[in-house]
Amino acid sequence: MRRRVRKISKVNIKGVLFVLTIILLLCSFGVTFYMFKNARDDAEEASRETINELRDRLVSYTGTAYRAKEYIPAGTVLKPEMLEQYEIISNMPVYAAESDLGKSVLVDIKPGTEITKNLLATENVLVNLKEAEFDFIIIPANIGEHDYVDVRLRFPDGTDYIVASKKKVIHLDEQRKKVYMQMSEEEMLFLDSALTDTYRYGGSHIYLTKYISPEKVTASEVNYIPSVPLSKLIMDNPNIENIMTGTVSLEERLRLEDSLFSYLSGDVPAYESRTRTEGESGIEHGGSVWD
Repeated sequence: MRRRVRKISKVNIKGVLFVLTIILLLCSFGVTFYMFKNARDDAEEASRETINELRDRLVSYTGTAYRAKEYIPAGTVLKPEMLEQYEIISNMPVYAAESDLGKSVLVDIKPGTEITKNLLATENVLVNLKEAEFDFIIIPANIGEHDYVDVRLRFPDGTDYIVASKKKVIHLDEQRKKVYMQMSEEEMLFLDSALTDTYRYGGSHIYLTKYISPEKVTASEVNYIPSVPLSKLIMDNPNIENIMTGTVSLEERLRLEDSLFSYLSGDVPAYESRTRTEGESGIEHGGSVWD
């Protein structure tokens, strides 16, 4: 009996040890699997965060650009129907945006060409612009079609004012000595006043100066003050919602006229003049290069 008991006890101990070993192995496997699963979940979560971050960054670098669907001549105002819209992977501010629609192009653009900001004029074309012809403006020889110019008025006392700023020359008619530009209602009234001043103050003339790099240079500030009747007309004109061009100041205008009256009446210091010697060249003020 004792031998059987001992034998049974040894068998039971071996069985218990075997079961415990199996349990330990299962526990170890479970712990290992749990740790592996957590590590995998952490890695997947980190991957998802990285992917989302990259996606957000990619979206920030994605923009809308435009290319020409047709041939666009220089001077044409950009319209949506002329352009094809597409997405680009770039955050560079060199591509034309929706806000650039309504600007005119500086050069001829072929179909398929990407529209970039350096191809466009710096200002939007105003809705109320009208194309008008002018035959009283002196046109220097260096100015041609599609150039950007300031329209200036020079009085006989040498004072010089900007009447209209950074206007595009649409067309030149050399035979009839006319220039065509787009002007707002307000700008045309300023030019009417300037023309009247050339009649009132002999020796005054209206002329153009050219912008060398219009895409890089901002428009000059208009400082011409229209005549009193024209100033009142501009302020009362229902076609002009906000006076944007130059200054409409009756007091400043009256000071300007007083100064010109004093000059023309001889109440200013006289300047010594000299006779041009034979063979000496020069351009007379007030003369057109087409004369």
